[in-house]
Amino acid sequence: MRGKMKKGLHFFIVIYLVLILVGCVSQKPTQKPEAAVVNKIKPEAAKELLEGENPPTLVDVREPNEFSDGHIPNAINIPLGDVVNGVNQAGLAKDAPIMVYCRSGARSADAARKLINAGYTQIYDLGGIINWPYETVK
Repeated sequence: MRGKMKKGLHFFIVIYLVLILVGCVSQKPTQKPEAAVVNKIKPEAAKELLEGENPPTLVDVREPNEFSDGHIPNAINIPLGDVVNGVNQAGLAKDAPIMVYCRSGARSADAARKLINAGYTQIYDLGGIINWPYETVK
């Protein structure tokens, strides 16, 4: 009788292990969402994008006095220190295209990183207005 009980116990253990393995194999692997990246963009491509059908929101991340000295047409001014909050207050969706620029490119790179870290997914870094060969307004 003891031999039959051992065989029965072994049978149930084997079945249990098979079920566990089948359950593990049949589960779909969890896929990590693709990380958003900052798209560095040159002035020529930026101008084309800004004049396109679905232009990005253009954000000048310099201080207000710098912005008033001259900025790219249709840009809104949201200083770097408040860029995430300002973009949120502007009502931009996390998947909305946003293009940032500053004077030389350092602050725009920082702003782009902050926006990506806040969950925004379509960020373009134009760099500095000093490299913008087109019209500016005061």
